[in-house]
Amino acid sequence: MAAPALIFDVHEDRPTTAVSWVTLIRDTAAAQRSTLIDDFHRWAQPTVRRITAGILREMRLDRNTWFDDIESSTAEAMFLLVIEVVEDRTSIDELVSFEALLTYRARSKAREFLDSSGGLNQASGQVGLKRRVKEMRWTLNHLTQTTGRVPSAQEVVEATNARMEEKRKDFRRQGMECSLEDYAYLEMGPAASLENTPEPSVADPNENPAPLHAAERLDFIAMIIARCAQHSEILAQVAEVWLDPATQSAYDGHPSASDVAPLVGLAPQTCRTKIALVREYARQVLKDFYGITGVEETSEGPFAPNPEPTISNGRVSGFRPRAVTDPVL
Repeated sequence: MAAPALIFDVHEDRPTTAVSWVTLIRDTAAAQRSTLIDDFHRWAQPTVRRITAGILREMRLDRNTWFDDIESSTAEAMFLLVIEVVEDRTSIDELVSFEALLTYRARSKAREFLDSSGGLNQASGQVGLKRRVKEMRWTLNHLTQTTGRVPSAQEVVEATNARMEEKRKDFRRQGMECSLEDYAYLEMGPAASLENTPEPSVADPNENPAPLHAAERLDFIAMIIARCAQHSEILAQVAEVWLDPATQSAYDGHPSASDVAPLVGLAPQTCRTKIALVREYARQVLKDFYGITGVEETSEGPFAPNPEPTISNGRVSGFRPRAVTDPVL
């Protein structure tokens, strides 16, 4: 079967950004737009998959069940956004960040799809860890100001849930019931109290730690990305791509720095250094939230005892985290 025809000659320079692609599609004759949009769709597949993986993590959806549907929804959102620009309903000058706008549109379409599918125990429309963390942060600041002390994790969770119950018709169904697990994502500095956070269900680090439970692996990835985001946005993007199960599946394991670099717009050497930092943050998350120190990937599972990892000249020794070993993600 012959490969699909491309509108570009092999020697012709192709657009390198989403905005330049959309601009080219808008300025192309209508008869050629269909082929050009197909080319753009193929070029944008890594971005669509990355956005899809982020939506699945945020909404805590099973990858095997929902990835294809959410990916199709994201691709549809991208197509509709391109059509808006072509028909001058959205100005190309307003597309400061095509990916950011697409992420917003794709998240909205995913919520609409999930709410209408009837396949979830709770409505997805308001489900989102970021939303719950935002509400807990407001509660923390309010209680600190009114009581003159930093409240405990349990107090913040209970006060937030009480406020949500007053504000919303069914805050549980809307995904706004906060928990101590959600509180762990709230990075509040050394003054915050996490003493009431329940013990994670992993083995004693002095024994042979078992792989993290599937639900904990989802949280593990999200916490690494959140910790990297505190450092910089680009580091969070590198973490998201490098830890993305879809990317790992495509490369049969963690992709190399050379594979990740073009997806995040960095030079391979710079990307290699960023990945080393992601590994270090992953080690910190394991230590802070799971009580595991010194881990490496082995044939027995992703987390086994190992000497304390170190970073030297941008390289990490003694630590090679892996998000999952099964297809749950």
